[in-house]
Amino acid sequence: MRGRAETGIVLGSGLNEVAPNVAGDAIISYAEFDQIPQPTVPGHAGRFVLGEIDNVRVIFAQGRVHLYEGLSARDVTAVVRVLAEAGITQLILTNAAGSANPQFTPG
Repeated sequence: MRGRAETGIVLGSGLNEVAPNVAGDAIISYAEFDQIPQPTVPGHAGRFVLGEIDNVRVIFAQGRVHLYEGLSARDVTAVVRVLAEAGITQLILTNAAGSANPQFTPG
């Protein structure tokens, strides 16, 4: 892989497998960044993974923290700020969403 990543993808619960299976210095724990709180929700690995999709370099953010965990908006957006500092100019956010309304069908 050559060049810097310009795309970041923040992966929600259950999407860790979207990131490529890499090792070594292509993985950086959120613990390396003082401003990023460690995720506590199951399914959020708490790390960045550098990989590629169709020869495009991507930084995958495996997990995030949430306002409902009692964290501030600044804490919740820390991963995005770190990605911006890394040079990301395109950002894809994923999430799991649902409804308690049985009349709604899956999208």
